[in-house]
Amino acid sequence: MLQMTKDFVFHTIQGEGKYVGVPSVFIRLSGCNMRCKWLNSDGSVTLCDTPYSSHHPEKDMKSLAEILQAVDRYNTEHVVISGGEPFLQEELPQLVQDLKKKQKFITIETNATIYQETQADFISMSPKLNSSMHQVEKAFQLPVSQEVIAKFIQSEADWQLKFVVNQREDVEEIAEICRQLGVEKNIFLMPQAIRKQELEERSQWVAELARERGWQYADRLHIRLWGAKRAK
Repeated sequence: MLQMTKDFVFHTIQGEGKYVGVPSVFIRLSGCNMRCKWLNSDGSVTLCDTPYSSHHPEKDMKSLAEILQAVDRYNTEHVVISGGEPFLQEELPQLVQDLKKKQKFITIETNATIYQETQADFISMSPKLNSSMHQVEKAFQLPVSQEVIAKFIQSEADWQLKFVVNQREDVEEIAEICRQLGVEKNIFLMPQAIRKQELEERSQWVAELARERGWQYADRLHIRLWGAKRAK
């Protein structure tokens, strides 16, 4: 059994990173080992964009068979396993294996703090920066795990490093992480935003920072199209 959100399988487009715009079936697992919280310039605080799988995790338990049956409703090659943090769940490798038998291209979205070997095609890592830890309990203030990131990079899966940028100073932290990892490619900067207005306000200067460093800009297309509406 896996712990899921209530709307645990839905059909949409990938809104972020290398495969932006690709029609995809999302499988959203629930439960996370982090509690990201950003302080905005106006003094407001933003939680992660899926608090129902992290800060207040829903607990809709589903079997592998139920998940696979839900995925089969959609004639789509790309499957994205997201969360929460998918690698918390022990049955994740078996879920990936069962999906591969159906000839699916599988992305796993992770905060890259936990490693499990899977047959996934693509690992989308989003290591959380210091700016995401505003007034977060110490138990959830997990440092960037270079050891875990290195394992994913060295695995057979393709990968990307997608950093959520909340302030300009974040770029120096990102540069140091990549320097220590010896990574110069597959680096994306993405604005911290859960609403259209926030995305508009931040996208231009985040894109400029990415250009200056020779990195890639990652939009949040689903927010640009649908705002803060929960996908289902």
